[in-house]
Amino acid sequence: MFRWQDWDFTRTQESISEEKKQLPGYPEEGWGVPGMDKRHVEFIYDLALVGKFKNILEIGCFNGSSTAALVQARNDGADFHLTLCDLLFRPSLFKVLQSNRSVHPITLLQRASWNVISSHYDLIIVDGDHRLQTVSTELELILKCHTPTVIAHDVSNSYEQCEGARMLGETLQDHPAFFSILDSEQREGENTDRGVLFASRDKILFDKMLPYWKQRMTQ
Repeated sequence: MFRWQDWDFTRTQESISEEKKQLPGYPEEGWGVPGMDKRHVEFIYDLALVGKFKNILEIGCFNGSSTAALVQARNDGADFHLTLCDLLFRPSLFKVLQSNRSVHPITLLQRASWNVISSHYDLIIVDGDHRLQTVSTELELILKCHTPTVIAHDVSNSYEQCEGARMLGETLQDHPAFFSILDSEQREGENTDRGVLFASRDKILFDKMLPYWKQRMTQ
């Protein structure tokens, strides 16, 4: 079971180091909010727990909030291997991966996403550098590899450096091979208007997850 009291530390904004500030996607101190909104993280838990994936790749971990959902799903019996890809892993992420919280091995790859994406993965969560140059390369690889299922964050975000994320969302929503659904509703006290997209080539999986999606987005 995913309980926020176990993972609330992932919602705390951390200070961004000088090294981190020089990396794509981290423009200034204090930018942004602590990762995905809670309801979107909770849907990732649902998806990872019941989707019967074998290899999941998360691109961009930030403070580990969405990673925590994947770790908890694995702890709760989902049989997949988790690979995390980021240019620099934050201290909060390592707290998520401590042995008292994460009971299964996890692969950490500190490198650019285009050196990691492959047909090995049946679910890819795209939430790293949102700029057009990076995300267009990620999208090209996702389509080339026929990635079965994708979660994409910030696909409705109006921030100027999110143009790549917006392009990814628009492309997958219009792509004939994918079934997709978007949540970008404005909610008081939340940042869900940034947008999360769930897209899958598997109609059976997509239909199976719709009740979970509706529950999380309307609660």
